[in-house]
Amino acid sequence: MKQLPTSVARPLIRLCYLLPAITGLILLIWAIVPHMFFLFNGIPFENDHSLFSLMENTWSQCVATMSGDAEASANALYFSYSMIAVTALSWIAIVGYAVTAIASAVCSCVAFAYQPTAKEANRAKRYLRFLCPNRALYMLSNLGVLLPAFFPQILTAAYRSLFNYDMEAFYYGPPAWLIALLCLLLNLAAFLLSLPDQARTHMDMFRLYKAK
Repeated sequence: MKQLPTSVARPLIRLCYLLPAITGLILLIWAIVPHMFFLFNGIPFENDHSLFSLMENTWSQCVATMSGDAEASANALYFSYSMIAVTALSWIAIVGYAVTAIASAVCSCVAFAYQPTAKEANRAKRYLRFLCPNRALYMLSNLGVLLPAFFPQILTAAYRSLFNYDMEAFYYGPPAWLIALLCLLLNLAAFLLSLPDQARTHMDMFRLYKAK
C-alpha cells in the first residue's frame, strides 16, 4: 500500500489518538439527552429516557426492592442483584474509558509537541503506558463504551427472561449501542492502519525514542 505523505500522516496520527476522547464526548452527550422510550405489551411505558436516567432509575428501583419491607419474589431479587451488578460495572466501564481516553489525548498532545527523542515526549508516553502498558491493552480499553451502551438491551432482556414481560426499547434517532459500535470500529481501524506510519514518522506512543 502506498505510503501517505508525512505532511498528511502526522495530523492523521494525532487525530487517531484523539478519537477515543472524541468518541467519549459524543457518547456523553447522547447519554444525557433523552432519546428512548419503552413499550410494555405494546403500550408506551417510561417515555423520554436518557441512558443515564435509565441507569439511575434501575439502580433506585433495584435497591428499593432489596431493602423493601414486603417480601420480594426470587425472580425479583435475582433481577435486582443482576441489574445492580450491571449498573455498577457500566459506571466502572465509563470511568475507566474516560480515564484512558483523556490520557491518550493529553499524553499524545504533549508527546507530539516535542521531538521524538525529547525526555518530555518519552515521559508523556510512560504516563500513557502506565495505564495501558501495550497496544493490545490500549485497543481493549476502547471496549469500555460497549457495556453502558447496551444497558437498555440488557435491561429488557432481563425483564423478558425473568418476568416474561413483552418489553422493548425504541429510540428517537440512532441507539447508543450503534453509535458506540461504529465509533469503536473507527477507532480500532484508524489505530491499526496508522501503525506503519507511526513507526515511519516516529509518532508511536508505545515506543520510546532515544537520541543516538
